[in-house]
Amino acid sequence: DDYVDLRQTVTRMLLRSGYSKVVQAESGEQCLELVKNSGFDIILLDISMPGISGIDTCKVLRSMTHTKQTRIVACTAHANARHSSVFIEAGFNDILYKPFGYAELMAKLDPAPEKEA
Repeated sequence: DDYVDLRQTVTRMLLRSGYSKVVQAESGEQCLELVKNSGFDIILLDISMPGISGIDTCKVLRSMTHTKQTRIVACTAHANARHSSVFIEAGFNDILYKPFGYAELMAKLDPAPEKEA
């Protein structure tokens, strides 16, 4: 996401839920650079970003061998349910509509990692 406050808020939510490695990117290009060298279980991808769009970023991710099975969730404030087919065709697994809270985020990422006792 290109909004630092949202990236930081989502990072806190994910860490609170037991995700141990959370990496942030502010653009599609930065996301692709990070993914090139590491595997990820889940990618939350904003649709409207400067440079390459989230839709185009998702298409590139789906063309990479090591990210074909990665769960990719579209995050958007500029679309609604009638746009869902565009996102699914691009390769997204699900859509998270902004603004969202902790419960909505966790529902899209389910199952969350198990917390250590």
